[in-house]
Amino acid sequence: MSINNMRNFGLLASVLVCLLYLLHGLQIIGANTKLAYLLQFGNTSLSFNLSNTGQLLLVLTVLVWPIAILASWNNLLHSYGTYLALLFSLEAVLIYLFLTDNVITFYILFELSLLPLYLLVGQFGASTERLRASKLLWTYTLLGSLCLLVAIVWLLSIFGTANFTTLNLVLTQQYDTNTLNIV
Repeated sequence: MSINNMRNFGLLASVLVCLLYLLHGLQIIGANTKLAYLLQFGNTSLSFNLSNTGQLLLVLTVLVWPIAILASWNNLLHSYGTYLALLFSLEAVLIYLFLTDNVITFYILFELSLLPLYLLVGQFGASTERLRASKLLWTYTLLGSLCLLVAIVWLLSIFGTANFTTLNLVLTQQYDTNTLNIV
């Protein structure tokens, strides 16, 4: 496949994802309903729920991807297929990240999003320091996310649930929002 065909395919696919999501999102907003679904894998289940924050982040994600492809239109002359594969894998991970209703799934997807981001910065960065930048990105984000992991373990030990909705209900009932003291 020629580079022009890959560029056209990438742009068409990203615009299609953007239009599909925006049409579906407007339908959800117009119907005043929420998007919620559950995936079952044997005894394990993953729940996804579209909150207001998730809705905004998803709109930003699907709007940025065509812009990212257009920005790289004439700048990348090598490995364009790899670039598109990394870009679309990052988009898929981010879409599921913003849809998740579980703190543990959120953490796993957040860490998973680092891999294509690391490869994008390391392989397609503009600077000669791109390898150092990708290593620093990986190191600092991984070290910072260890704090998130500690907080997740603490939440699980205290409240016994990893569901965002349940945690929100428990926290708003147990804590006074003005003083953050237990009521």
